[in-house]
Amino acid sequence: YLPSGDVSVTLRSGYRWNRIESSDTRSLAGETQLTRGRVFGGANVSIPITSRDEDFLGAVGNLTLNLNAGVDHLSDFGTLQDWTVGLTWGVTDTLTFTVNHINREVAPSLSQLGSPAIATPNVPVFDIANNETVLATVINGGNPNLPAQDQSDWSFGVNWELPFLERSSVSINYYDNHSNDVTNGLPTLTPEIEAAFPDRVTRDRVTGRLLQLDDRFVTFAERDQRRLQFGLNLSGNVGGGGDEG
Repeated sequence: YLPSGDVSVTLRSGYRWNRIESSDTRSLAGETQLTRGRVFGGANVSIPITSRDEDFLGAVGNLTLNLNAGVDHLSDFGTLQDWTVGLTWGVTDTLTFTVNHINREVAPSLSQLGSPAIATPNVPVFDIANNETVLATVINGGNPNLPAQDQSDWSFGVNWELPFLERSSVSINYYDNHSNDVTNGLPTLTPEIEAAFPDRVTRDRVTGRLLQLDDRFVTFAERDQRRLQFGLNLSGNVGGGGDEG
């Protein structure tokens, strides 16, 4: 117990098991079996700093620090970590500001890592370099060399409960997401993509005609995304009935 209120602690742990069994007549590997066991644990701590209800620096409002940390161990990949630091400021009973910083490691999915390679011949592919559509062999499947994705995100938000409409609010949220080692499918085959992944493209040495495209998952060095989101929440009855005579 603090002068500003109770510290709240939440602990979590568990085990999850996933298995994928699949087969494809185009694959020489026969039936594919992918298994992942996940042991996870973590803790969340909420620490009140100021409080109007407890009359501790109440003029500031309700200020709460949120801390979260967790560890995951994947049987087919290894150990991943995540942590979050957040601050919630209730300026009044109807106006709240939030800021959070999230850092976490994310493993590729089972299928992204372990799906068998399947070569499909005579697939129409538009070759931008030669400005033509050709029938090429396209390889799909997983990539066992994919690393963990490292995410570092910021979020800022404000929520205002409207004084003139009951149970209604307006929210504005801004997200700044930065990720390293991002797993994704191979993009459209432009000359720039071919230069970045030369081992994924096979051409006729004489004519330069596209013969084969390896479309399996790849890793990008980094990705940045920024979003601004607006929300309007209205709650209540629509319409009404008159009094019965």
